[in-house]
Amino acid sequence: MSFPRGEFAEQAAEYTREILVSHARNQTIVRPRGSSSKLLDLHRALNALAAIEPRKSKAIELRHFAGLSAEQVADTLEIPVNTVRRDLRFAEAWLARELTKELTR
Repeated sequence: MSFPRGEFAEQAAEYTREILVSHARNQTIVRPRGSSSKLLDLHRALNALAAIEPRKSKAIELRHFAGLSAEQVADTLEIPVNTVRRDLRFAEAWLARELTKELTR
């Protein structure tokens, strides 16, 4: 079974994220409130973003979990690179705000 390049990148980003989150969950059981819990906070925030802005969440996932450039993200999502850059700026600011809220809880 062959995957189109974009679909492969999306699957790779999702699997990478899931592996990191699974590892973080295991670490959090042993050592609470370390960097593992920060990854879990990010995971929850990304899920919240995906519920309201799925494309922006996918752009972040591709950029940061699959390591794609903005141009590659644009090719994968089949949208203009300027849209990807705007989506990434929005999503990064939104995530920063959400993660700051997590710290104050």
